Amino acid sequence: MVDNSQLEISPLSWLEKQVATMLEFINVESSNIKIEQLAQDEYQVLIDAGKDDGLLIGRDGATLDAIAHILGKMMAAHYQGYRINVDVAGYRQRKEDRLRSKVLEIADKVNELTSEYIIKGLTPQERRIVHLTIQDFDHLESRSEGEGILRDVVIYSKN
Repeated sequence: MVDNSQLEISPLSWLEKQVATMLEFINVESSNIKIEQLAQDEYQVLIDAGKDDGLLIGRDGATLDAIAHILGKMMAAHYQGYRINVDVAGYRQRKEDRLRSKVLEIADKVNELTSEYIIKGLTPQERRIVHLTIQDFDHLESRSEGEGILRDVVIYSKN
């Protein structure tokens, strides 16, 4: 049963408390937490934990993905329909920027060769970035293929 008094707290205040509690639980003490509301239903959690950044990011961002997943599930249990993005020391932003650059290069290749290109093993967030980037090209489309969490994205010419 959910405590109704907790539901009276704004999603932003609730999220601030949960992030601080989570970091305290995993012994990350000296961290700077900034939470931005990007849209009516979307928040971005920015964490700078200094020497503990690597601990929070993990190998290939696995720990960061887990933190984001847990916060998203917790938020959904209390406030329906919100998206939570989590970044530590700009890691996720840099990774997304590299992916966008790669997609732009691939778009040029697909356009020149009028073929298709497959990007393998992308997370849901990475697939979203690819699809949104390809939407900027009138002559290209993208689709996801496969099963499970890691799926492929095919970029191809509309013609």
